Amino acid sequence: MQVDSAQLYRMRLPFRQSFKHALAERQSSESLLLHLTASVDGEVVSGFGEALPRAYVSGETLEQTEAAIRQFLPALSQVAFQSVGDIARFCEAFESRFEQQQCARALLELALLDLLSKVRKTPLADWFGGLQAGRIQYSAVVSDEAPTALAKLVEQMRGFAVGPLKLKVGRDLKRIHQQLELLRTAYPDNDIRLDANGAWEDVPAADAAQIIERYAISCLEQPAIVTDTQALVTVHGRIKSRCDVRIVLDEQVRLRPVLQQLIQAQVLDCLNIKISKVGGLLNALQFHQMASAAGLQCQLGANVGESSLMTSAAQLFAGLTGDLIYHEGAYGTLLLEQDLCEPPVMFDAALQADVSRFATALGWGVGPLDLAHPGLQAL
Repeated sequence: MQVDSAQLYRMRLPFRQSFKHALAERQSSESLLLHLTASVDGEVVSGFGEALPRAYVSGETLEQTEAAIRQFLPALSQVAFQSVGDIARFCEAFESRFEQQQCARALLELALLDLLSKVRKTPLADWFGGLQAGRIQYSAVVSDEAPTALAKLVEQMRGFAVGPLKLKVGRDLKRIHQQLELLRTAYPDNDIRLDANGAWEDVPAADAAQIIERYAISCLEQPAIVTDTQALVTVHGRIKSRCDVRIVLDEQVRLRPVLQQLIQAQVLDCLNIKISKVGGLLNALQFHQMASAAGLQCQLGANVGESSLMTSAAQLFAGLTGDLIYHEGAYGTLLLEQDLCEPPVMFDAALQADVSRFATALGWGVGPLDLAHPGLQAL
């Protein structure tokens, strides 16, 4: 397979309502789309990749990702991609040059995988040992809303068979108690976990433990974001010495050497893997393998505002692994005013999704992408 052309787009997908957490409040999703083409028997075949650079998640901006991609795109036409191994080697060469640009790597890799699958007319699942799961259960991820707004959101959620819940929380402990009182009243038996996005670094361990025990919280995600591993050990140790809760890391982990260091320091129980953040599907599978070998659990994360393209890549990852304890994302047009394709890839009324389609689907298995979408700007 020879790549004939590459077109980069900046993408802005407005939300139906804002989404808040400790690090940001968003009313739209800003991301990048890469469109590659190849010719097969006179027919033009397209492959697409998406990445969502967020400075507070992956340490990258849209401008940095775009600049890194532009430097590497000319090399695409010099490589004949015949296998996933060829794509892996190309992306490893990119990562060795741009180690901190994991979103850019994801953009390249996802577009190449999509294109190769379509050119070779082979489902991606066939190249990764086949599917280990056919259906997945999504969590409802709840924005850090004031109690009155949260009460309205809970009312809206009554139309769905809600299973696991994740609440985004800040530093205001009184507000957190009010939020959890509402959620526990509506969902007395559901698995509820908290995502502090680094906001709990200075929350006293006794207060954290009181919240965790009172509301039967199963997991605490990213209580602190610190570069010093020993400081992270201290923060997590204070919390775990007072209560039994799984510690999940997300923003802290986007590079394999960092994950290995944190595994050795024993500072996490579960890893939140986002395809865009860690550099694509291949890296995500490696992260999962490293975590599993260390006896750690993994969950599928999502950047708020992903299109059906990234949702599908994430669902394939979930289907290939088969043992992720939580799945996030797939909100589709419940959140986005307009997705990139029709029908959008999203969960159903039971907050579930069928991933068995990847046994036969080519590439990401989405409908034709609307390149005339009002949110797309060619670069």
